[in-house]
Amino acid sequence: MTKYMRTFLLLILISITIHLSSQNYHVIGAGHADANGTYVYSGEINGYPNWTFGNYSLHFTNEIGCMPKWVIMNVDTMIYKNYDWIELPPIDNWQVTCYSGSIFPAPQVWSDYPNLLWQNYSYQEDNSNSGSISLDYSVKIIMRSINGQSFTGNENDDYISQGKATGSNVPEGLTMQVVKINDSLLEVSFAGNALFHKVINSVYNIGICLHNNATTIGDSLLVQNNSFQNISINFKQPNVSKNFYWFYENSTNDGTIDNSVAKYIKLNRYGGETFSGTIGEDFYQTEKVTFSTLHQGITPELILINDTLISVRILGAAIAHNYDLPNVSVNFTNEAFSGNDAYEIYGIPFEIGFDFLTEMINNDDISNKPNFYPNPATDYLYFNTDFIPSTIEIYSIDGTLIQHMNSTKNNVNISSIQNGFYLIKMTDGSTTRIQKLVVRKIN
Repeated sequence: MTKYMRTFLLLILISITIHLSSQNYHVIGAGHADANGTYVYSGEINGYPNWTFGNYSLHFTNEIGCMPKWVIMNVDTMIYKNYDWIELPPIDNWQVTCYSGSIFPAPQVWSDYPNLLWQNYSYQEDNSNSGSISLDYSVKIIMRSINGQSFTGNENDDYISQGKATGSNVPEGLTMQVVKINDSLLEVSFAGNALFHKVINSVYNIGICLHNNATTIGDSLLVQNNSFQNISINFKQPNVSKNFYWFYENSTNDGTIDNSVAKYIKLNRYGGETFSGTIGEDFYQTEKVTFSTLHQGITPELILINDTLISVRILGAAIAHNYDLPNVSVNFTNEAFSGNDAYEIYGIPFEIGFDFLTEMINNDDISNKPNFYPNPATDYLYFNTDFIPSTIEIYSIDGTLIQHMNSTKNNVNISSIQNGFYLIKMTDGSTTRIQKLVVRKIN
């Protein structure tokens, strides 16, 4: 923890000393039975509030061990610890230490004042894709109190409409509801339909704050974790996915594409969206799909298989096939979808690449089977366990040797190679393999 952070935490602790000095902390369930009991405020240790019970003390410290922490001490021996950097002793996540007297299980630490536990932080739009929120999951607010405090009112009361709670950053069109289930449980839900509910409209900082009249203690400042600001709603949106990125040239090196591995484009739908067309229709021929760039001589074939699936092949032979085409943009027109225009579909346009072989090395085993990763690479290449070469040569596309390496490891350093497209020749004994390599460093 930095000096600034320590100072900031100290100021927070000092600012609430008046409240702290009037409350006790109760250690419950510690494996060391003598540590269980009511800890009473007894001043400060090294500038931090301290509570004691017999020979035990409870306080925050940055003087013991390698990290600042909450501790339960037996005289001078730390027997339990907790690394939560918060202003009040935390209830959960206490750990045993390696010191004598530290016995499993670790305890819980309850205060005189109630503590709220927030369960589940994330909501999902339902599959109707209408902006309504699924009821499958909800945020639950659980009251934990050793002195019997509870939530006020009757079951099914809505704390928002009664002015007992306030929501913030709620998407337009939705209404937050905070409903009392019983004296120790509230449940949060959303009614209505969000006006904007694409993936990009997902929100991650919805907040809830309870007011004084929400609990029987009557003072929201005394309720720990009384507010929460990290609730999220993840909106759905029909999206396009694919099982490929590169199209590889056949090993005959004649400009034709290897179509032996099936490639497809899938529409993942919410609310009944489909591809628009007849089974067997070629979306490239009917101009429902466009490509930004193509080698002369080749033609895409995109056949509609069903409402959500298109198969993809590349026909013909590239006239010039001694260079690659990376980052080819593939887009869909409005006519490709039923019930939505292309703007409503997430994941388009997307990019693909064409990977052609070269004639710079003859009579070698040129393979499209990946032998290393990652590709594109930055600084290191890692070889698959079934083929670890002893000699590696990296060539530019025009056949110039860029780097020669001898290695017995499963990785090599290529940090000196600039961004671009290369051929990597890998030899192990009598076996030689050649693979395309893309180097793409992060600026």
